[in-house]
Amino acid sequence: MKKFLGTSITLLLLILQFSISYSQKTIKGKIIDHETKEPLAYGTVIINNTTKATTSDETGNFIINDVGLEKFEVVVRYVGYESFTKEINLLGQTNVDITIELKLVQNLMGDFEVKSQKDKNWQKQYQQFLKLFFGTSEFAQKCKIENPYEIEFAKTENGLKATSKVPLNITNHALGYKLILDLKEFLSNGSDYRIVSNIFFIEQTPTDIKQKQSWETSREKAFKYSSKFIFQSILQKNCYQEFYVPKKNSNAVRGNYFYSELDKSIEKLKIEKIKIDTLANGTFKISVPKNLEIHAKNQKPYNNPYSDISHSISWLQAENDFILTDKDGNALNPYDIFPAGDLNSLKISGILPLDFRSKEQAIVSPIKNEEVVTSNSAETTEKISIHANKSRFYAGETIWFKIYQEYKTTAERKSGVVYIDLFNEKGELRNSKILRSENGSSWGEFNLSDTLQAGKYALRAYTNQMRSSGKSSIAEIEILTSNESFTTNIEGNSDESSSILELEKTIFKNGEHLTFGVNGQPNESYSISVVKKEYSSKSFFENETITQHGRKENIFPVEIAGRAFVGKTTKKPEATVWNFGANYSNVEFLESDKNEKFLLQNIFQTDSISLSLKGYDKKNKPLRDLELTDFGRPNFDYIFSKSIKTVTEYQETGIKNSPKSYDFDLEKMILLDEVEIKAKKSENPQLLKERKLYGNPNKSFNTEEIVKSSAPNVLMTLTSLLPNLKTVYDVEKHTLDIRWNRPGFLTPQRPSIIVDGLEIQSPTDIQHLTSSAIAKIDIYQNAVTSVQGAQSLIVIYTKTYLNEPSKNIAKKKDPDVKTFKFLGFSNPKSFYLPTKNKDGHRIGQIEQRSTIYWNPNIETGENGKALVSFEVLSLPGEYVIELVGKDEKGKVISERKMIEIR
Repeated sequence: MKKFLGTSITLLLLILQFSISYSQKTIKGKIIDHETKEPLAYGTVIINNTTKATTSDETGNFIINDVGLEKFEVVVRYVGYESFTKEINLLGQTNVDITIELKLVQNLMGDFEVKSQKDKNWQKQYQQFLKLFFGTSEFAQKCKIENPYEIEFAKTENGLKATSKVPLNITNHALGYKLILDLKEFLSNGSDYRIVSNIFFIEQTPTDIKQKQSWETSREKAFKYSSKFIFQSILQKNCYQEFYVPKKNSNAVRGNYFYSELDKSIEKLKIEKIKIDTLANGTFKISVPKNLEIHAKNQKPYNNPYSDISHSISWLQAENDFILTDKDGNALNPYDIFPAGDLNSLKISGILPLDFRSKEQAIVSPIKNEEVVTSNSAETTEKISIHANKSRFYAGETIWFKIYQEYKTTAERKSGVVYIDLFNEKGELRNSKILRSENGSSWGEFNLSDTLQAGKYALRAYTNQMRSSGKSSIAEIEILTSNESFTTNIEGNSDESSSILELEKTIFKNGEHLTFGVNGQPNESYSISVVKKEYSSKSFFENETITQHGRKENIFPVEIAGRAFVGKTTKKPEATVWNFGANYSNVEFLESDKNEKFLLQNIFQTDSISLSLKGYDKKNKPLRDLELTDFGRPNFDYIFSKSIKTVTEYQETGIKNSPKSYDFDLEKMILLDEVEIKAKKSENPQLLKERKLYGNPNKSFNTEEIVKSSAPNVLMTLTSLLPNLKTVYDVEKHTLDIRWNRPGFLTPQRPSIIVDGLEIQSPTDIQHLTSSAIAKIDIYQNAVTSVQGAQSLIVIYTKTYLNEPSKNIAKKKDPDVKTFKFLGFSNPKSFYLPTKNKDGHRIGQIEQRSTIYWNPNIETGENGKALVSFEVLSLPGEYVIELVGKDEKGKVISERKMIEIR
């Protein structure tokens, strides 16, 4: 048993933070010597706790534009002089001009010491300091103090004191920042601690897209565990958190079970009841009840005091029971705020600069009244454009596509989940995928069945936010018969004066490298296809936005970080629902409303989604009738356009025996028209087709052997089945690889890996695959592979690829737990680029392709430039290079240029 807050360690973290308001502000000034009044050149000027900084020029003058703050601190450093700090208040102003006088440091050399190592007592104190300074989260493990021996420790009566005469250089690999931290004060007394410091943030440049995405995700997570996020939610009346306060006139002692104490010693506080006063200077005063308890049900806990809760819990108190903030939720009286629990879990390892802006500041509200959820009050302007590699296909080919999302204003909430369907002319669904959208774009592919009938088909793409407005985007394609061919006239559409594609020449020889430049927007992602002219009849991104049913549909949740589902506790309003997720590793508690509905959000699982739920009514009895739905799919009401193709004799290439160019699945390394299958009925036909290319394996593992390995994913399955196979992690590059210690080889070998016909560039790309999803693993030794130096091959087939049913492993199940299955997110595959060196044995087959290049993610740098280069292996003829991307206003644009291959 415990009193309120009794077991939560109150941790007070004071970093000198002040208001941020994104108007454009300028600070300029001059640095001079206090005694001589002479200017000091090349002094460092920092806006505290931001990424803003500059140096003074030869005359001591400096200027920082676009400060974006109204109340902040300026910190000035100069070698041999005392550090200078001054508070600046620009409320109602746009700029300030200050003169800074620095004083020489007295006895500069008196305490000089060469610090290379410390004694065991210092090491012990340093480890204690690190736990309080960085915390113990996953972020803390990726933080490092580069100059730790500058820290001096002293024991106090109840704890530890730390000081440093020079700034600490800290690298935060979790968030992608370097910190220069001037430690003013560090004091701990066992249960509390206090940090006062100045910090300058230097944003790091990611080495690749994966590291960039990792940093962005981690920064968003750190923001969710900040006081600023709590204050912002209160100001915006967003119900992302739930608030509780001690019940009045209750002397009950709090226990370890939250729900048993609810309405006894603690009661819920509606967000509307939190008083907010708008002050004359445009700031806000939030009245905070004593011992305010905050529950964030969509966040995992770091310090959980309750046995029946598995989400994030924090507490908040304030001196004089109020908090002053600006409109963005930044605290103006940080020294009067006392957070505890998960609000202090990340500590310095999770601190963000004041000029960090979250991508998800607008939060989806929970269920209200009769609606499933609430969306934007104003109709969204979100629009989708689809860019595919071409518009005419044969059955058995692959449609490669990229989806672009447009918005008229940057303030709109951006959907993070995109749905795309493939329909035939009869309105029958032929394929469907769900994509994770990053920065307004996503990409993937549809593998067309070789039995697909010829005719017109439609790609339909939409988000939940578009669906709430009754909108979706349609793009037509054609599936041709095997003997159908045609001619068409296509011209490039680019204006050379404003061209993004930069070609030095337009005629290329088969076998040489086709190289061209992209000169577009800085840090933009473009998609590029190179297709035989007659298969790209129009600029494919020119889609049609239609209104389904001619009316708006129900209001659907804006999906930002994952899929959303709505559930129902039939005949049991205000019930409790436990969500065990896919593997019972984490439990989330939900509540249904008076209409028996509850909302499950931010679900991200690839391939398939499995959700196990258990419900209880108010009397704590299990629920038998529990429902969960993914909102279904909108009706397909679309009238196809009339066909305009001209069927003629195919004569452009001059090859009489090649009536068509066919985008066979090159990654499978097989031409379907030439495959002849002779086998027993018990053999899997797809497996026989694959083994016709690779031959008989030296060793093979079936489903039963794979399941027996008890490994959670495919990489651990491989290392379990093959004792000499080891996983290797590159700490600097943050990449995973595998090596095979084979007899007869002096050094470990890197085997080639093929999954479902696609060559995998990095084992990291397949670590999401579970062992239960794998049907067969074939091992080839002394194989001819495309990986330089590799002489072994591992071929993995999933059950989906071989069309084998998934067998459920018998487990003892809770009869009250109900499991729901839904379509998960699709993992995009890579377009295979052949070379004559590694694919010389099948050049004739490769040259039949009509799509010779596809890349959905050509990224430009800070200068807006990128370079594309690949080896041309194709039939002679005219080809279209099509580029699609966004302009400086975020509008989708395209450009085409014609080239000739001889």
